[in-house]
Amino acid sequence: MLAKSVAGGHKRTKLSPDEAMHYTAPYPDAKSRTPHAVFLRELTAARSDLQDLERSLPAISDLPTLILWGDKDSFYKQPEESRIEAMFPNHRTHVLEGVGHFIQDDGGDEIIDHINDWWPKHHTD
Repeated sequence: MLAKSVAGGHKRTKLSPDEAMHYTAPYPDAKSRTPHAVFLRELTAARSDLQDLERSLPAISDLPTLILWGDKDSFYKQPEESRIEAMFPNHRTHVLEGVGHFIQDDGGDEIIDHINDWWPKHHTD
């Protein structure tokens, strides 16, 4: 199941067997994958904590924010993108076309380009 969900989170790229192994090797059997199931349940159970965190975001909402979004992500959809953009009005959003949940794999070069373009305009050393 883990291998299928990892593969399903990649839309533009197909993982090589070696790459897929790096995602799945730490979880060789059902017992070792239990934390993944627990993590998802814990996220749901932490709803009030996450709402508290969200309520604290106005303290940093004026910071320049780069939002990178995979348009083929089956977990985060357009409503979440709009909500995050509304929280950070000083944002620049780039939608990565054909990119799934694992944006670092599907759109790595584009991500680097967007960061390299955005960072110098908003941060000084």
